[in-house]
Amino acid sequence: FNASHMVTSMIPGSAAALSEVVQLNDVLIAIDDTLVHDCSVHDCRLRIHGPAGTFVMLDFDRQVSTTKPNGQKHMSDMKYRISLMRGSPHFIDDQKHSIKGKGADPLAKFQNMKQQAVEEESLLSQLEDKIGLEQVRAEQAKFRKTKHEEEIRDLAQRLEDLKGESELEQNLIKKLDGELAHFRG
Repeated sequence: FNASHMVTSMIPGSAAALSEVVQLNDVLIAIDDTLVHDCSVHDCRLRIHGPAGTFVMLDFDRQVSTTKPNGQKHMSDMKYRISLMRGSPHFIDDQKHSIKGKGADPLAKFQNMKQQAVEEESLLSQLEDKIGLEQVRAEQAKFRKTKHEEEIRDLAQRLEDLKGESELEQNLIKKLDGELAHFRG
């Protein structure tokens, strides 16, 4: 970690590295439900490290870049929580091997869950993109509707104006017919 609680490196074989979830540049937000914004790097490390075999709950924030259908890049925060076993890489490796024969491999289960989460995140991103696109389309349709309503009002007003002009012209024709009849007669 650095002073901004950003992950700058991971020890190979550590629980964080093996999880394949924690990534460089992720920002630590909380340790065991306690926010770390006022915590020094040294104090954070002390709270994360503890008796081997116990677990620590870490909350992280990650900046995720997605590309919208229009090609525009969008940055968003992805917060996640992970429980990691404390211990040296050697201890972690021993634990991994000691539970191999005792049923389902927890690492395999975790990796499967991780893959499902990645797929769900991808679907969510696609849905958000589609919702955004539909919102744009709805705004465009609303704009077109408003424009068409204005055109209809303008045409209705023009029709009324033409009716008025037609009535005036018909009255003028009647008047001229009357005068013409008067001159002939």
